[in-house]
Amino acid sequence: MLRIGGYIKIAIAIHWLHNAFMEDAFDKVENHFLTEKKETEWSIWVKILRRILKLKKNKERTTKKELS
Repeated sequence: MLRIGGYIKIAIAIHWLHNAFMEDAFDKVENHFLTEKKETEWSIWVKILRRILKLKKNKERTTKKELS
């Protein structure tokens, strides 16, 4: 069972990722119809979360290769 602090952490992480996803999605739609391409920079929190997820994914791949 999650405590209140856990709920807050999850809500904040989801909020940042959701905002970044929506901005990226709208940029892609806008870029589809316009000649001048637009790219929104991710917030520092989204960059940190993406780096953590990337490191975790790379670690899992390394572990799978070692087991093979």
